[in-house]
Amino acid sequence: MGRVCVTIGMPACKSGSTSGWTCGVVTADKVTESVNDNGELLDVYGFHFSAFLLSGDSGGAIVSGHYSIGVDSYGNMSSCDDAVDDDAVAGGFAIVDGKYNAEVMFKHGFNLSINVGQPKFAKLAAGQISGMVDAAAGAKVTVTVDGKSYVAIVGNAGVWTVRLPKALAPGSHKVTAVASLQSKGSDFTTTGAAASRKFTL
Repeated sequence: MGRVCVTIGMPACKSGSTSGWTCGVVTADKVTESVNDNGELLDVYGFHFSAFLLSGDSGGAIVSGHYSIGVDSYGNMSSCDDAVDDDAVAGGFAIVDGKYNAEVMFKHGFNLSINVGQPKFAKLAAGQISGMVDAAAGAKVTVTVDGKSYVAIVGNAGVWTVRLPKALAPGSHKVTAVASLQSKGSDFTTTGAAASRKFTL
């Protein structure tokens, strides 16, 4: 999962520990709300979206498709029925968009948790190893063939390919692939499960 800037009208789904998984659309971007935090009014910068959000959901992920767009922050709803009211508000911090985003506000205390899947092999040939992985474009797949490692960059739809500089000789070979991604806004690299295969040419 990568990240993308927020635009009005884009789909927005959120995960929250109180209200679970709910979806809507972004209704306003680059907004500032005064939020009551234990009696103190704090200005929170981010965006509004129409998903159902309750107290206790703060800190959950807000996504649009395969992309991270924000973090649950505030709302004025007390039940699911409130989500259809004209004055209903659910707000989130943008992850990296704008001046006051989650990365700026939380600094090193904030890191994205992203999904990086296990690679699947599609082609095992003498000069090329390729496959697919459930990971954002730009993720890396490290492919090790008979002890030698190569790196592929994940493209659209999770496709990756390694072209070997020297064709493999006929016989038995072992290949291992593992995907990893460090998303902007995170200090950590997320690594998925490794996949291994033995094959004969």
